[in-house]
Amino acid sequence: MKKGLYPAIVYVLLFSVGIAVFAFFYYFTDNFVSDKNLELEKMQAEKICYFLQSLKNKEAEIKLSIGNFRIETNPLKIVSSSVYNCNIDLNTSGSCSKECKIKVSKNRLVFS
Repeated sequence: MKKGLYPAIVYVLLFSVGIAVFAFFYYFTDNFVSDKNLELEKMQAEKICYFLQSLKNKEAEIKLSIGNFRIETNPLKIVSSSVYNCNIDLNTSGSCSKECKIKVSKNRLVFS
């Protein structure tokens, strides 16, 4: 029984089309998920900024869990895969990541 090259060519073409379709779906879902993650990160960073703004004119010592973010000061910014600047008019010192203590006195934030 001789079938020739026709079935082999068909199988190779079907295999390559399958790879192309898989690559297309992978690329589409990867881009969609990363865009959603960036939006979520931005919202979380904004919440951290608003929380830090709410500490103005207060005196307290707060323990803050910030997950995968890092807070850097001078100027105050939230860092993850992107950097989000916080326009907060407070004197700040130090930096922290994952979990940190914030000491608030008058208009000064001190991270440890």
